[in-house]
Amino acid sequence: MHGGLEGAMVDTVEVQPREDLAREGGDGLGISAFVAGCVGLGPVAILLGALGLSRWRQGRAAHRRWPLAGLVLGIVGTVGWAVIAVAATSSDAPAAERDLQAQVDAVTLGNAVVDWYAANPGATAIEVGVDGTSYVVDGAPVTMTLPADAHPSVAVEGVTAYDWCLRLGYDGGEAPAAAYSATAGLVDSCPTEG
Repeated sequence: MHGGLEGAMVDTVEVQPREDLAREGGDGLGISAFVAGCVGLGPVAILLGALGLSRWRQGRAAHRRWPLAGLVLGIVGTVGWAVIAVAATSSDAPAAERDLQAQVDAVTLGNAVVDWYAANPGATAIEVGVDGTSYVVDGAPVTMTLPADAHPSVAVEGVTAYDWCLRLGYDGGEAPAAAYSATAGLVDSCPTEG
């Protein structure tokens, strides 16, 4: 016999770690998760928060609130960034945004035409058009900002390096077109448009 404990019943009690009992250290992952969540690094905060909660469950961290807050902020931040990404890539841009995209494209095309005339100073005509998802200036592709559903069209009026005006027509904007003049840059309309 061993002290008369044979046959005695022993109850087991499950003990949860308590927040009010201080443990030494171990909160680094939780605090890092919170900071990552605060600065918008959602996936990092989620990972560090999960690791911090694991350390807390194992009794190796003193506080649950840091990793939990980091985890929550990480989830909210990740969802927020996802919503922003979807909104930014949507082709259903509001009319004002469509106008800005057209102005960017008009300037980009205008600069490509200026470069072409600089390389071909005696030229009297240039071919400019739209080819699916890019513009074409004398056979060379030029980046398009407008989405394809804007149905952009391009025309160049004038015959010399100093009197041309590029008109970029498009759908979905407040204005029907953007224009770029050889002498004035971005303009409301080409002079022959009235």
